[in-house]
Amino acid sequence: MKYAIVLLATLLFTLPSCKKERPIGQSSKLFDVGFSIRSSTNPLFSPFVSYNSSYGVLVFNSLDDLHDLVQVLETYDSNFPFNRERSAEILSMISAIETHGYTLESNSTNEIFIDDFQELLMDAFPLSDEILLAIIDLNESPNLSQGHLPYNFMEEVFVQNCGLSLTVENSLLSSNLPVDSKNLIVYGDQNFKERNYAFEDFYNSIDGFDSYYEMVQNTNASNLQNGMDPADPQFDRFEIDHEFLQLFMNVNREVYIDGYLFKVFNECRLSIIKGALPDAYASANMLDGNGLITPPTGITELETGLSVATMNNYIPLNYAAASIESTVIQDNGEGNLFARPAKYLEKREDPCPRSLFSFDRDQSDALTIEFDSYTNLAYNGGTFYQYWLFGDGTGSFQPDPTHTYANAGTYTVKLITFNAQCGCWDVAEVNMGIGYSTKACYISNFQMLPTTTAGQYNFSASASEDNNSAIQTIIWDFGDGTTSSGSLTTSHQYTQSGIFDVTLIVHFTNLCYTSYTQQVTGISAVACCDVKDKEKEVTKSVFDDDKLKFKMKDKAYGELNGIGQLFDEKIKAKQTFYKKSFGVWFPKKADIHDLRISGKIYALDIEGGCLSTATDIPFTQGFAQNKTHVTKNLTVADNYGLQKNSVKIEHKLFYNNQSHDENIKLGDCP
Repeated sequence: MKYAIVLLATLLFTLPSCKKERPIGQSSKLFDVGFSIRSSTNPLFSPFVSYNSSYGVLVFNSLDDLHDLVQVLETYDSNFPFNRERSAEILSMISAIETHGYTLESNSTNEIFIDDFQELLMDAFPLSDEILLAIIDLNESPNLSQGHLPYNFMEEVFVQNCGLSLTVENSLLSSNLPVDSKNLIVYGDQNFKERNYAFEDFYNSIDGFDSYYEMVQNTNASNLQNGMDPADPQFDRFEIDHEFLQLFMNVNREVYIDGYLFKVFNECRLSIIKGALPDAYASANMLDGNGLITPPTGITELETGLSVATMNNYIPLNYAAASIESTVIQDNGEGNLFARPAKYLEKREDPCPRSLFSFDRDQSDALTIEFDSYTNLAYNGGTFYQYWLFGDGTGSFQPDPTHTYANAGTYTVKLITFNAQCGCWDVAEVNMGIGYSTKACYISNFQMLPTTTAGQYNFSASASEDNNSAIQTIIWDFGDGTTSSGSLTTSHQYTQSGIFDVTLIVHFTNLCYTSYTQQVTGISAVACCDVKDKEKEVTKSVFDDDKLKFKMKDKAYGELNGIGQLFDEKIKAKQTFYKKSFGVWFPKKADIHDLRISGKIYALDIEGGCLSTATDIPFTQGFAQNKTHVTKNLTVADNYGLQKNSVKIEHKLFYNNQSHDENIKLGDCP
């Protein structure tokens, strides 16, 4: 099973005047978690998820369940049931109040008890513009014997539905409500969150679940109320920026999927732990605040190795670190997880260390193997950590161990390498024949031929051994920090100029190994492709009004391998509208949000370099009316990347008969 992660203190801020109470009538269940939609007769969410109250974490039985729930929530959001299918009932009561009037007591036969009306409106939350405008019209009706609805009723109803559209706001401000009531409502309106009612229905319906998404919205609201400008680089900056991942993770940034605990530690570091929930959390508790654990030093080890059980006392062997965006996680089916950095991480200025090692047989004992890590020769990025698993139930924390096997046979040896950077975690794996005799082995017919693409070479060679033993592993080291394995023929695209030592290492099943090195010179740099820095955030004042701001936040994730990944989106675009009132900023509903993604993506070669073949991105649009923001995530084919300025995001905002356009291009090279 494989996963690729597309993948970073709660501030409980609520204004009493703008707090959304949990509406009446939440009783239907999803599994045993108290999941409910306000209409118990028409639940919209199927049982995709359960909630484990002991650990405060959502539990998905499969990745398919997670993806299915995402689709249900997206559809639910697009067709959100404002008024909770009670529009006719509300309009009928409005008509009855206009005809018969209302009373503050419950003993009248004809007049409508105002508390009954308010309870109906609360149960129908959130209310549509149509209903809110009808309530304003009712308040203005000359047929009301009292002349108007109770002011506290109007204040509570409209503040509860804060986040008013411009149409409702203008109608309210031109009504006969007292100025104090208008100011209270407008003040309540300015302090609401960037609301997604579908998301709120989800997390409000799971008793005890504290969603990371709710914490994000509360924190943003608190920061705005305390004077933060939405243009501040620290505003809306969290360890996780994918909205659905925010929704499904708890405030500790955890979610449990198909037997794996996913825990985010910072903006790019994710830990993945395999096991039943108690075991997974026991392992998680061994990690430090950055999701790391340091292998021990100074332990006395025999050549027979440390038992896996002993090693597991120091470092959880069912654990792997990863990048939240694009690291491939592999499960070997034996309780161990291993990860290999995706091309996105390899193209950083401070790339991840790679697990590289060689081995040799003790000439006097065919069961004893000398292992040597040469990771440090190919990596100059600072401190990294390693440990070994020898495939016989033992391992080692030594950098260059000697290990004696009890019996001859074939064993899978792994060297695990990691550091504190962005979830760097790499595993080299070799199947080795132990206890066999050996003779000499050779590499011959080494060739390297340039292709018609600048900086690209084809490499080939032959290898043989005197006893005709089979080839066990083949490793190419291209001298630029990248490697490949598995074949005596390969191709490599260099992305920088210089002179490089190309080394081929071949291991045979009888432990004979040989290598050959040759220099490649005069390589010209090719156009950068799929580089790390592809996030842009722009905030601008609009409509010649310094109290109106338009924020755009766009991101292109690194190359994804697309195998079982949590979320398939490669390009994310978001825009939000803000207004300043009473000295603070708050999200404001725009008439229309419209964003469009266009451009080209490029096929990647086996080393992650961009090929000349370009594919147009399919027309992709995010569109929303009477909302504070719109987000659009775009899925593209696996093994594609971006070149400079190859993707364009068109942002359009419409408000009060005015429009503003902004274009942002992604794929900048450093």
